[in-house]
Amino acid sequence: MVKKRYYFTDEITGVVATGATTLNLKHEDIERGWEYHYQHIAVENDTSSGATARFGTYRGNSFIPAEEQSSMTVDTLYWIDDEITCTEEQKAGIYISGATAGDVIIARFRGYKIRMDTKSAEHEKEEMI
Repeated sequence: MVKKRYYFTDEITGVVATGATTLNLKHEDIERGWEYHYQHIAVENDTSSGATARFGTYRGNSFIPAEEQSSMTVDTLYWIDDEITCTEEQKAGIYISGATAGDVIIARFRGYKIRMDTKSAEHEKEEMI
């Protein structure tokens, strides 16, 4: 059975706080029973050059990088080459470092989500016990 895909395209804008040089841009929380497939994650700094963007996943307060772009140029779009898949308790995101206070960072997330077969997953857990 083919699972129905629900497509999304989201944009998140963040501003680096006064006295800070880092920024976390996280996509939305993943609902229980869903899996998100990020086909395109992109970022740009609208204000200045020189920051580093790390693309990856957040699990709680931990960040697991998948790809990095250093020495970003102002008003230039950077993106990750690989698809990222996240389940509940994970979020796709971008960690920005080496930025300047007041930098406006724009992140774009595009992909699809599918509902997982929660009955099968629960049945597998019971068999393992």
